[in-house]
Amino acid sequence: MAEPDDAFARLRLARSKNIGPVTFAQLLRRFGTAHAALDALPDLARRGGGRAPKLAEAGKNEAEMATVERQGARYIFPGSPPYPPALSEIQTA
Repeated sequence: MAEPDDAFARLRLARSKNIGPVTFAQLLRRFGTAHAALDALPDLARRGGGRAPKLAEAGKNEAEMATVERQGARYIFPGSPPYPPALSEIQTA
């Protein structure tokens, strides 16, 4: 499973406005980590002539993660166990 910091960054990236599953996957491939992708978004938008996506609020992510933990659930992310390897083979972009 992803480290808590990594899980938080992935969740924040995934929950950000205008970041869908394809963009999410492309950003991770390009920057390697969700932290790096989040850091790069403002510059990418500036160079592209647009506005940076509105990032998901950290407080909402913290609340969601606390709820998930309380319910005994867990997040699974591509590239980290226990994410099913066959699911990683699906082309999203």
